[in-house]
Amino acid sequence: MLALADASEQDYPNSRHAYLDAAQQKYVHAVVYETARRIGFSDIKNKAETVTHPSWQQIYPKVCQEYSNGATFVLPQSRQIAHKHILMSNDSPMAATVDKFLKGFGRQSI
Repeated sequence: MLALADASEQDYPNSRHAYLDAAQQKYVHAVVYETARRIGFSDIKNKAETVTHPSWQQIYPKVCQEYSNGATFVLPQSRQIAHKHILMSNDSPMAATVDKFLKGFGRQSI
């Protein structure tokens, strides 16, 4: 068991920090994601730490060792589209409509 702990401390995120990141659904390394998957994403997020952290302490070093031995764990790619706010210009086809709407509140769009 000591060898497993050594492997996780040297090459992978600290177990405690990895657990806290996983609880916030931040997966900084594939082994963090895989450990969270094995325990259960919703369990880590919603259950008490006293319930999930002991499981994490058992599973995380094993996952790190598996990864060191050649297992492949992949972080899923985010499919979230970044929002970029673009201001409306005065010559926009919607400018007059928006101005009329905002004037009802005593405001103007630009």
